[in-house]
Amino acid sequence: MRKLGLREVRLSGGGEPTCHPDFQKIISYLYEHGIALYDLTTNGLLCDKPMIDLLCSGNWGGAVLSLQAFDAKDWVAMTGGLQKDFYRILDNIQYLVEKKRSSPSSSPDLLLICGIDDHTYKKLTRTYDLALDLGVDVLIFTTYNNVPVPRKIISAKGAILNQMREIRSDLASTDNSMRVCYSLNELGLNESLLQDELQDEAHSVPHKDFICMDDYDEPCFMPWYGTTIRANGDVVPCCAALDHAHIGNIHERPITTIWHGKKYKGLRAQFEKILRLKEVDLHLLPGRIACTPFAPPDKGCPVKIYLERLVRYSSR
Repeated sequence: MRKLGLREVRLSGGGEPTCHPDFQKIISYLYEHGIALYDLTTNGLLCDKPMIDLLCSGNWGGAVLSLQAFDAKDWVAMTGGLQKDFYRILDNIQYLVEKKRSSPSSSPDLLLICGIDDHTYKKLTRTYDLALDLGVDVLIFTTYNNVPVPRKIISAKGAILNQMREIRSDLASTDNSMRVCYSLNELGLNESLLQDELQDEAHSVPHKDFICMDDYDEPCFMPWYGTTIRANGDVVPCCAALDHAHIGNIHERPITTIWHGKKYKGLRAQFEKILRLKEVDLHLLPGRIACTPFAPPDKGCPVKIYLERLVRYSSR
């Protein structure tokens, strides 16, 4: 990938990247060759002081901290881990925050993910308080990709909405630098929170640090700028299309061949059609032109439209 001009790498899971036996070698290799670590998604358990020192020794853009549960009892019940490990994670995050504060570049950005599930949906304000105490830069509330939302959470939408309103109110009334982002489309709450913003606009400026992650309309250029390689070597165009957009496998063909191959060229051609459409013709599209990870497979993103059909036809 260096031959293709690789500049940044994102290390994430399905699992825990820091468990890889060569993880520290990978980080050292990136930094030795001037490649930035764009971000690392981690549960934080193995991110002890020596590992954090190594990560901070190069160009590290961001840490996505997937804590899963936000008090020791819930964390043990959810992960099967030990209570002491939960507090070990908090110590690791606090060291990372201190390291960031002492860095001239103010890197990396620290993002704490709160997935809405059985353990968290009643405790969103407590999660917010913990994020403030830890000193992270961004707290993200979201449902989990490709995981059905349990009925009891859907029936508790009102309680979730009230907690989010309370968090937004506290953000607006206190002086702190943390941002809160949310993507609660599957619960139908994005529109409700946006309506709150519009109603408040008559009285005050909506708080700039309370952000809907789905509130964008920019076209996607991902097929030209990046790709995703799964742990088994499968190449897919992005993380929103992990299950149905197989383009190739690096154990079967070099990444340079895959990147310049027929499937990728076909995908880029589909994206070009969208980018060439005049604004007045956008209503002709089957869906939004931006990333639509939760859209039905036949609407929106060409990754979901074009590649799913291509894979289905080529497998006949």
